[in-house]
Amino acid sequence: MASMMDDLLGQLGGGQLDQLAGMLGTDTNQVQGAIGTALPALLEGLMRNASTPEGAGSLHKALQEDHDGSLLDLGDVLGGVDKGDGEKILGHIFGDSQPAAEQTLANRAGSSPGLLRQLLPILAPMVLAWLGRKQRQGGLDSGGLSDVLGTERNEAAKGMPDLGDLLGSVLGGGGGLGEMLGQATGGGGGGMGEVLDQMSRGQDAARSGGGGLLGMLKRILSGGR
Repeated sequence: MASMMDDLLGQLGGGQLDQLAGMLGTDTNQVQGAIGTALPALLEGLMRNASTPEGAGSLHKALQEDHDGSLLDLGDVLGGVDKGDGEKILGHIFGDSQPAAEQTLANRAGSSPGLLRQLLPILAPMVLAWLGRKQRQGGLDSGGLSDVLGTERNEAAKGMPDLGDLLGSVLGGGGGLGEMLGQATGGGGGGMGEVLDQMSRGQDAARSGGGGLLGMLKRILSGGR
């Protein structure tokens, strides 16, 4: 079964990647590197927000109401992305730490904070659309949604095993996506603390000396060649 990374990178294959590079004023190699850092970071942030029953319930409600996955059914996904919506999502994933998070991710990707600042609001609605479609198709409750997030985060961390440490140093233990998206359910955030540390350590066995996430990106975006 394809992972979220596979699916979303597939959405950006071919001409869409060139289009995105043009929108961001850079080349495809820079975009690939930035995507490979940004997508796992968004998953990490969402996991931190959904780490309590309240946060998971709020995310579940938001996906039901506003992110059913139809964005990914469009032929022109980039044209359908609402960057304003993406900015709101990011503001509540990263909070006041958003500039620091952008700088940290840019350093990790070997790109500029400006590139991450432009890219993240495009990717964030795509991530929620993927989760919303998964939730709808699987009839997932908030617990099932949390399980999917955990699985996808672990998969992404195979190519970026320092993810938890990187964002943990910036975000600490909080997050407010639930507050933004599900105030009716009392949504809140919460840190993963020791659980995330254990998950990060658990990735040691999955580390390899291969091409890593960037190698996977290049294979997917080039149609598997």
